[in-house]
Amino acid sequence: MTALGRQFTVAAHPKVTAGGTGAYLMVRPETARLSAVTDAGTGVGVVLRSTFHGPTIDYEVETTGGTITVTGPGVDPRGALAEGTNVEVSFDPGRAYLLTQD
Repeated sequence: MTALGRQFTVAAHPKVTAGGTGAYLMVRPETARLSAVTDAGTGVGVVLRSTFHGPTIDYEVETTGGTITVTGPGVDPRGALAEGTNVEVSFDPGRAYLLTQD
């Protein structure tokens, strides 16, 4: 499957078939990772908001595929990615799953 401009192989629900009408990629927010991109205009997302929760920080990120939430460690809120930061989004395909759209 293709997501965030890259090819991935992930597990799928039995009703998801190749060439089917579509599927949702499910990635738990705490298993995705963000990294700031230093070249302007690159990356697959932009940080819209960050919310500090003590042990975690939730990031709302706008991507070409829609808005996603990524949960990162909240060790120091001063180290949080700022709003407007261009980011790369990555995840472990072994911890992702395709679900049917219905």
